[in-house]
Amino acid sequence: MLTSNYKRQTEKGGTFYMAQSPCYAVIDLETTGNQTNYDEIIQIGITFVQDKQIIDSYHSMIKTDIQIPTFIQALTSIEEEMLQQAPYFHEVAKEIYSKIKDCIFVAHNVNFDLNFLKRSFKKCHIHYQPKKVIDTLELFKVAFPTEKSYQLTELSESLGVPLTNAHRADEDARTTARIMILAFDKFETLPLNTKKQLYYLSKQLKYNLDDYFFELVRLHQPSLEQKQLQQFEQIFYKPQPEFHEATLKFEGDLNDLYQLIINHCGYQYREEQLYMAQVVFDQLMHNDKALIEANTGSGKSLAYLIAALMYYIETGEHVMISTNTKMLQNQLLSHDIPMLNDALNSTINATLIKSKQDYISLGLILSLIHI
Repeated sequence: MLTSNYKRQTEKGGTFYMAQSPCYAVIDLETTGNQTNYDEIIQIGITFVQDKQIIDSYHSMIKTDIQIPTFIQALTSIEEEMLQQAPYFHEVAKEIYSKIKDCIFVAHNVNFDLNFLKRSFKKCHIHYQPKKVIDTLELFKVAFPTEKSYQLTELSESLGVPLTNAHRADEDARTTARIMILAFDKFETLPLNTKKQLYYLSKQLKYNLDDYFFELVRLHQPSLEQKQLQQFEQIFYKPQPEFHEATLKFEGDLNDLYQLIINHCGYQYREEQLYMAQVVFDQLMHNDKALIEANTGSGKSLAYLIAALMYYIETGEHVMISTNTKMLQNQLLSHDIPMLNDALNSTINATLIKSKQDYISLGLILSLIHI
């Protein structure tokens, strides 16, 4: 299993063995192309993770005699001149091998990186076959099942993990490692029965996630479990929160409300943003329609939230907001609306309504269980 590494210690003349946490080598390669029989590595980045902490890293440009295609230079921002002083792979092969030989091999879409690296080692007469392999593409689909995309750039943006230079091996490896740690944190909070189900289901996957989930079950800590979960058969779920009437006291007009919020949040006064809030507010008050186009980053979300809040203050009526993405839904619920509550020292309630395809039919599951 993943924790089968042991270190020997001696205490008062006795010998005992203590389980050592596995070390994950999160690897990313940039290459001259995707043909393993022809193309070569031009950059390698490795981030080492142990006990959910980044403990070390390795990075090197790799010199090649193959011409780097123009589209690869554009994608990676790696130009041939940057490799002139870099070592060839055979000059660093032994060093890389010594760093990763005892680690669990991890990569995003692991088949690409693993095959390239094994072939490069083979040219140097080094046999490399990792004992355990994890594909973070599989891992992240299990950990974050509602994400729209699992491309590293889009996933990192959605999860709030910084990725400044995409398609550079060192940056991609480090970002992949950080998201992997987020996934591990999430798995640890799951109920024991859910972990067991993940273990059984992960046996059908291509790589070694079942070993990870086995250890997760074995080392389960009840104190880390999510609280206030309800259970139906083998399914744990979060109960729908009760929707209480908001407690809000505010005297003033829309201009006063806008000024109060931006001052509290440290935002810059924007005349166009206030104008948009006024237009939306007028539309709500007169049950009218408005079509508004605004640039990305212009503060649209805050503008219509302030307008909706002012409408509620004036009328006591609820407002429904329809978003184009789940990411914006999460932003409104987890960041923007709590920010308004904090600014007004109030309790503005909001809940999420989704279509039926976003829900699990517990009745259907019950009927399947008893077939």
